[in-house]
Amino acid sequence: MAARKSDAEAQLQAQLIAKTQLLESTTAELSALKGIKADLPRLKKEVATAKEEVRQGKMAELEHKTQITDLQQALRLSKQDLEEVFGKLKFAEQESASLGRLRSETSEDKRQLHAQQQAAAEASVRLVTEASEALGSDAGDHPIFGELLADLGYKRLYRGAPSTLWAGTLMWERQRAFRQSRASLIAASKARSPVQGWPGSITIVEQGPRADAGAGGAESSESGVESTSIGVLIDGQHRLGAAHLLAQRGKLEEALGTILVEVYPPMNEQGKKDLFTEINRAEPVLLVDLPDGGASADDNVILTEAAEALSERYPTMFKPSHSCRSPHVNVDVLRAELHRVGILSRHQLTTSEQLVQWLETTNAELGAQPDAAWARTGGRSKSDAAQTKALGKARDHNFFLGLSWEWLDR
Repeated sequence: MAARKSDAEAQLQAQLIAKTQLLESTTAELSALKGIKADLPRLKKEVATAKEEVRQGKMAELEHKTQITDLQQALRLSKQDLEEVFGKLKFAEQESASLGRLRSETSEDKRQLHAQQQAAAEASVRLVTEASEALGSDAGDHPIFGELLADLGYKRLYRGAPSTLWAGTLMWERQRAFRQSRASLIAASKARSPVQGWPGSITIVEQGPRADAGAGGAESSESGVESTSIGVLIDGQHRLGAAHLLAQRGKLEEALGTILVEVYPPMNEQGKKDLFTEINRAEPVLLVDLPDGGASADDNVILTEAAEALSERYPTMFKPSHSCRSPHVNVDVLRAELHRVGILSRHQLTTSEQLVQWLETTNAELGAQPDAAWARTGGRSKSDAAQTKALGKARDHNFFLGLSWEWLDR
């Protein structure tokens, strides 16, 4: 009996201890909960603060992106303004610069002036390049040449913007002189043509060493820092000039907003001559303008200055098209015909003034011929009626050199 009582008391004692421990545990938990409850306002405030910081961070990121977008847009507009200014300046001065380059070979002062003009042109091109480069581009693309389409090893093919190419490239000096009238003629033709886009491609040769250059055309400077290569336009100057004119008039349609560009790695002057000659054998230019086989530098100066002088005296009778109708002539065709027959050596003419005088004398002699004499020669016109009309216009303007080329054989 006493043993059973002792066991019962032990069980009660154990239950009491367990309940005491449970009470202590519950009391501790309740105390902790009360502490948490007391901290709830602080925790809510911290959560709210964290949410606000996240919100502000997102707003700052959005504002930063907006600022970047705004800066990129401002830079893009500045680049366009830069291209427009340099493009206008280039179009206004390129023809006189081309002719001035020929004349610069005759005196040291003119050579120095030409060198200064070239340095200024290169500085302008590099500025346009840097502005385009600041906008960024995909790997392999070029800030001036445009989007890389293919790398064939010996040359690369790009899709570029004509306005950027016009303002951002140098002109190779050995090609034929740039003519505003020819660029205007091409612009007018493209404005009304149903054919979309530009025909063919333009050709550029990178300037200077292309040390370890990638597809994008980066070259190493003396400091070891890579700088973007600039290009020398070998073929396509009048198409780019026409694109510039259309852009200025707000008529550069989307299809004319890109042009194919062939870019060759740096090459020496003879390499450029060979490339230019090969291109223009496929698309013939006048013999007088070919670097090899054309007129010598000295003869070119005389022929060019004389032809330009006549075009200024008789502006109505000179046209930009090589195939202009009689009695009109084209400056470059006149130069080519004079070169073809060797007019300078035949008549021992050593200055442009002498050639102009000879041409004026010949023109006066042609004008003194009666109409019947012109009927016998036939001239350049395709019919008697066309010849009669051309002769009448020649007499109106006192310019007869464009009626035929037979006078060259005198």
